[in-house]
Amino acid sequence: MEQNLECSALADQKSSTKNEKLVEAKNEEICQKIEHLKPLEKHFVINIQEDSYGHTYEKIFAPCFDEILTEVEAEDGFTWEYHQIRNFSLFCSTMLNNAKNLKKITLITKTARQVRQYYIQRKELESIEKNMASMGLEITIIFDEEIHDREFRFNNGWVVTIGRGLDIYKKPIEEVGSMKKFKPEMWPCRRTKIIGLYSPNSCNKS
Repeated sequence: MEQNLECSALADQKSSTKNEKLVEAKNEEICQKIEHLKPLEKHFVINIQEDSYGHTYEKIFAPCFDEILTEVEAEDGFTWEYHQIRNFSLFCSTMLNNAKNLKKITLITKTARQVRQYYIQRKELESIEKNMASMGLEITIIFDEEIHDREFRFNNGWVVTIGRGLDIYKKPIEEVGSMKKFKPEMWPCRRTKIIGLYSPNSCNKS
């Protein structure tokens, strides 16, 4: 049984690495297109360096917040480790605190392959659903085993692609009594690229 779990974990790691390379390649392609965008079109590019600090979801998604925004669709296939689920919870809180008319967040992710991770994933995501519902924010979880992109779509026209999805922070080593765990700006980051594109034609104001 342990050997099977180890093999599964190794397979997940290889799959994750492969997916990250695919997304990085896609990001490079988008960057090339950005150079030819019309001056009036909105876009942003953020390059996060390895072990850098000060990168928060609030800063990253700041251009996406406005009064039009009511729904966000987060496509991130890796949301089953504790720290990844913590990141999604933080993402939801950030959206709720900065988009006053936000009503719904949909997470599209993959099912955890290991038994332990599966139960953690289901339990913790259900907890997030209940907590956010108590604050007036609907959370919908969709499991799709075929997804590979890590993309965040806002119904006010913004689409943000992140090479690592929400998993931009290094896996935390919890310290008893440490205040760092409450301050994302103090969390060391992993190297990744973030690309935001605005298309008014993709707005959904319904």
